[in-house]
Amino acid sequence: MKSIVLILAFSSFISYSQSCGCDHTITTSDSDVNGNSMTINPGDVICIESGTRSRIKFRNFSGTEANPVTVINCGGQVDIQPTSFSYGIKIENCDYVNFSGTGDTSVEYGFKISNTTGYGMDIQKLTNHFDLDHFEFEETGNYAIYYLNEPLCDSSANFGVFTLEDVTIQNSKFTNCHKGIRIGHPEFGIGVNNSSCGTLWPHAVENLSITNIEFDTISGGDAIRLYGTKGIVTKNAISEVNGRGITVGTHSEIEFSNNYVMSTEDEGFRGLGSGSYLIHNNLFYDNGDASHEAIEVAFESPTNGSIDNHLDFINNTIVNPSQHGFSVINAENATDTNAVRNNLIVAPGASYLQISDTSNFEIANNHFSDSIETIHFVDAGNLDFKLTSESPVINQGTHPISTVDIKGDVRDLAGQVDIGANEYVPERIAYFDQISLQGLYVNDFKYILGDVSAVTDLLEYALDSGYNYLLFYNLTYINNNLYDITDPTESLVFADFIERAKTEYGIVQIGVVGETNGSFDKVEDFNNLYNSNWYQTVDVLNLEFEFWANTSGTAFTYYCSNYLTPNSLPCTNAGAFTFSQAEMNAIDQRADAMGCISEIYLGSPTNQQMADISEVTDRVLLHCYRSSDTYNNGNSIYNYKTYRLEEVADSYRKPAVMPIFSSRNNHMGPWLESHSIIQPMDSWLNGQNSYDDDTSNVQDVQIAGFQWYRYTDMITSGNKSSSQNDGGQIEDGQNEDIEPIQENEKLFLVYPNPFSDITKVSFGYDLNGEFDVKVLNTIGAEVLTQTNLSGTSLELQRGRLERGSYFLIIENNSTGQRVYSEKLVIN
Repeated sequence: MKSIVLILAFSSFISYSQSCGCDHTITTSDSDVNGNSMTINPGDVICIESGTRSRIKFRNFSGTEANPVTVINCGGQVDIQPTSFSYGIKIENCDYVNFSGTGDTSVEYGFKISNTTGYGMDIQKLTNHFDLDHFEFEETGNYAIYYLNEPLCDSSANFGVFTLEDVTIQNSKFTNCHKGIRIGHPEFGIGVNNSSCGTLWPHAVENLSITNIEFDTISGGDAIRLYGTKGIVTKNAISEVNGRGITVGTHSEIEFSNNYVMSTEDEGFRGLGSGSYLIHNNLFYDNGDASHEAIEVAFESPTNGSIDNHLDFINNTIVNPSQHGFSVINAENATDTNAVRNNLIVAPGASYLQISDTSNFEIANNHFSDSIETIHFVDAGNLDFKLTSESPVINQGTHPISTVDIKGDVRDLAGQVDIGANEYVPERIAYFDQISLQGLYVNDFKYILGDVSAVTDLLEYALDSGYNYLLFYNLTYINNNLYDITDPTESLVFADFIERAKTEYGIVQIGVVGETNGSFDKVEDFNNLYNSNWYQTVDVLNLEFEFWANTSGTAFTYYCSNYLTPNSLPCTNAGAFTFSQAEMNAIDQRADAMGCISEIYLGSPTNQQMADISEVTDRVLLHCYRSSDTYNNGNSIYNYKTYRLEEVADSYRKPAVMPIFSSRNNHMGPWLESHSIIQPMDSWLNGQNSYDDDTSNVQDVQIAGFQWYRYTDMITSGNKSSSQNDGGQIEDGQNEDIEPIQENEKLFLVYPNPFSDITKVSFGYDLNGEFDVKVLNTIGAEVLTQTNLSGTSLELQRGRLERGSYFLIIENNSTGQRVYSEKLVIN
C-alpha cells in the first residue's frame, strides 16, 4: 500500500509522485523518516518531495541485497538547507538502501546539501550496504560525508562482529566544503582504550567504492580520508584542496586509479602506517608545499597481525610537485617486491624519487625531466597533459596494470605502452617522429571484411609481424557491392573492424587506396558518419595512378579509356601525370579538411614530376622493387632511384617518405623465405652506402617507416604466384622497375549497371580462353554461364531473366579461383 507522510503536498506533487514510481512520499515539512513507523518492504521506492527544505533524518530502513530500498528525489531537486542545524541528512541503522538523486532527469544532482554548520551527511549506528549517487554538497561546516561507529563494550560495532561493506559513493560534486569524505575509524588496527571494558577494536570497511566525484575547493582538510578500508577510489577530480587529496590510514588496501589530483596544499596522496596500495593511471599536478611531497607512502613495521606492506606505483604522471615527486618512508618494511614503473615525473622542487631503501623495489621505465616543455604535452599551460606525437615517453613503458589509461583510452595504441597516465592517441599527421610505421598493403579486402575468421587472421598476422599501418584496396567495390559505408547500419562492419584493429592489435593508421579524388567521396562520408573519431575512421587517403607506366601496357589502356580521353588529355605519360597531379592536389586539400593524411604511391617519375608532386602530398611511398636488400656489390637497396628522394629533399614541403618492398615472386618473395621483413629497411637505412651514409640534404627528409606489398603474398608459403589475376595486382610485362599496384576492379568494367536488355563487360587484357563467367540469382543458382572466354569484352543478354538482383562471377577455369565479382541489377 502506498503511503504519504504528512499529507501536505499539493495535488501537482501527487502527480509527480505517481510518475516517479513512488511507494512512499516524504513531503518538505517532514524531518524524521522512521521505517519503524512505516510499512516499508524490500524493493520499495521512497520519494522525497522536491523544493527547499531543512534537515532530514532517515532511520531503520531495511532492504535486501537483491531488493534494496531506494530513496529518490521527485519533481526536481531536493534542496536541503539546514540553517542552524549541524547536518543536512542523517542516516541511522539502515541496511541495503540506495540514496539516488536521479529521480528527475532535468537536474544533474537530485539532492543538494548546503550551508551546514557540521556534516553535510552524517551516517552512523551500523548503517550498512548503501549507495549514494548524484548528490551535491556545498559550503558544509565539516566533512560533507562522515561515517564513524565507535566500538562498543557489547561488541556489536566491533571488529569481527560488524563490517561496513558494499558502499558506493559516486557521480557527485563537492564545492567549497570544509572537508570532503571521511569513512572508517582512525584507531583501526590500533585499538581504543575503554575505561569500562578495556581495549576495543573498531570495525573494518570492505568493498568501498568512491567513483566519479568532483571535489572543487576543499578549504579545511582532506578531500578523502579513509581508515581500515579495502576498496577503490577511481575516476575522481580533486582540485584546490587546503589539505591532502586523499589520506589512507593504517591497515588499508586501496586501489587509487584514474584520478586527477591538482593543487593540494599537502600531499596529493598519503598512505599512513602499514598498508597495500595499487596507485596507477593518476595525474598529480602542483601538489605539496615546502614540506610535503606529491605522493608519500609510509610503511610501519608489520606487527600485530597487520596486513602486508606492498606498493605498485605504475603509469602515473606527476607535474610540478613542490618537493619530491614520490616518497616512500621506512621502505625497508616492505614485505614483498614493490613496483615503481612507467611513471612520468616532471619539474619537481626536490628529487624525483625519495625511497629510503630500494632493495625491495623494482624501479624501471620511468621518465624524469626538469622541463615541462621537453615532454610536449598538448597544452600544459591550460592543464592539458595529454601527449603529442613529439613526446619522448611514447612507447617507452612496459607491463601496465590496466588495459586503459586515465582517459579510458586503450593502452598499447601505438604498439607499446606509454609512460605516464595518458596513452598517446595517434594524430592524423603526415608522419610520426616517435612512432615508426611498418605498413602493409592489404589486397583482397573484399574477401576479408565481414568474415570473422579472415579478419582475425589478418589482424593476428599484422600483430605478429609488427605492422601498425594497414593500407586497403577494394573499398569502392565493398561500398558498391557488399556494405554501404555511408549507411549508419551497414558501415558498422568497417567501423568495427577499424576499432578492433586500433584498440586490440596496435594499428596506428588505416589507409584507403583510390585512383582519383572522387574515389574518396564515400570515405569522407564514412568519416563524417563517425564524427572523424580516430578509433573508427580512416586516417590516410592514398592515390595510386601510375602515370609513369608503359603506355602500351594494360594499366595505361585502362587509364586512357577511363580518365585521359574523357578529360581531353593525351594518352601519354605526360598526359597521365597532368591528370594525376591535379587529382593529388584535390586529395591533399580533401585530406586537410578531413584531418587525414594525403599519400601517393610513386614508381618511376621524372625528376620534375617528382619535384612537382612533392608539393601536394603529406607522404610519399616510393617503390623499391628488387629481389634482395642489396646489390651484387653489397650496396644498400637505398641506391635504387635515389633521385626521387633527392627531389623530395629539395622541395619546399618535404613530405615524409616510406620505401615500399614487394613480396611478389619476381621480387623479394623467394628472398623472404630466409630473411626478415625488417631487414630491407635496416639495409636501406644502415647498410653499405645507405641513407645514413648520404651526407646530402636527404637527411632533412622525414623517413616515416616502410611499407610491404602485399598481404596475400606474405601469407603464402613456397612459390608465390605472379598471376595477373590473383586478387589485387596486374603485371605489365616489364622488369622490376615497374610494377603497377592495381585492384582487379581496374581490369573489369561492367556498364550499364543497372541494365534492361544488354550489359557489357570490358577486360583490361585478353582472357585467352582461361576464364568463365557465371551469373547467379540471389539464392546462388546459376542462371547464365559462358565458358572459355576470349577477347577483351563480353556482352550479357538479359534473355528471360526477370527484373531483380544478380551476381556476376568471373573465375579461372583451370584453378576455380574467383578473380572478380559484382552485383548486377536488371530494371
